[in-house]
Amino acid sequence: MADLGTQRFSRTRRFDEEDRKTRIFDTKARIMGVDTAALDAQVDEKRRLREAEARMNQNAAEVANIFDKTLQLREQDRLMAKREVNREVESFRLSNQEKCGRRDYDLDDPLLRKKSLPARLDDTDENNPVSGIQKLAGEDLQAGWRKKLQMEQQALWAAGQEAQKRAARERALAEEQQMAEIMLAQDELRQQFASEESAIKAQLKRETADENRRLAEEKKMRERAAREAEARANEAEQEALASNPIINEHPDMQARGGVKSVVSPARYRKDHYKSMPEDQKQKIKDELDRQLMEKRARKLAEQSEEAAHAAHQEMIRLTLERRAAEAAAAARLAKIDLVETQKVQKVGHTIRETTLKKEVYTNVPTEAYFAQFNTRSR
Repeated sequence: MADLGTQRFSRTRRFDEEDRKTRIFDTKARIMGVDTAALDAQVDEKRRLREAEARMNQNAAEVANIFDKTLQLREQDRLMAKREVNREVESFRLSNQEKCGRRDYDLDDPLLRKKSLPARLDDTDENNPVSGIQKLAGEDLQAGWRKKLQMEQQALWAAGQEAQKRAARERALAEEQQMAEIMLAQDELRQQFASEESAIKAQLKRETADENRRLAEEKKMRERAAREAEARANEAEQEALASNPIINEHPDMQARGGVKSVVSPARYRKDHYKSMPEDQKQKIKDELDRQLMEKRARKLAEQSEEAAHAAHQEMIRLTLERRAAEAAAAARLAKIDLVETQKVQKVGHTIRETTLKKEVYTNVPTEAYFAQFNTRSR
């Protein structure tokens, strides 16, 4: 049986007023609002999620930066190679394709007559006949020499063109090999980043699952401890109420109805024996309603936080899947563009080869071509 005014009977809120004041007005001894430990755990969990998301974003940014730098370097190499080819072509044109070096330049040379020897040098010229007759007008004494020189020039030009075509084939083969190496390096880098991203995702999932299990265990322990404490308090209160002579209307206490209470001189037996005042009953009812509303609010807050956490996890999963899909689509588009470019280059190369073989290289000068020149005196 519990004694009136003891610590065991303090839940009735009608005795031991000093102890109640100490527990109510001391901020260190009471707990108001939501569970601070649970809030701290939730704050830590959100902070870890933000840090994990920041790391993932940083990794994605680094991958994009590496790809961008690699593409820029490859583009610079391609432009430098193109400029070098253009310089070589221009240098070859300046050094080997002058106007005076053309095979038909002698037809348009304004100084041809000044450069060529006359038909008759002097009377002692060995080409003069025995009779000493003068050379006939319109004779071309250098026709054989010019023909021989043109044949030598044609042979030189053919050799130069063959060297140019060989150099072009070697350059095209080197460019194709370089592009294949670039694509291989890009594939290796993409696979490396994909494996790292998969490891990060797996680690994040494991950490999230461990944290959820830990929070679930803590929640179960808190609920179990709360139920046990509530059961003990209810048991103590029931025992105290069952052993209270005032509530049970003990005959000895009823006989002394006019005597003051032993708890306080200002309180009388009839106030304790009959019932509590209406305002006090209303305060207790309001307090119970407030506690019930707080409990409901805590439950709703926990449900909303769990739903927000689940939505956040789902958003992270969808974001990762979307990024993986975008990376795969970009790789497919790059491969398609490369295949299309190679097809266009192949078609252009085939057209050029066909034109050179069927139209350019088959147009060989014949004797009839050279016989049409110098057929008259002027």
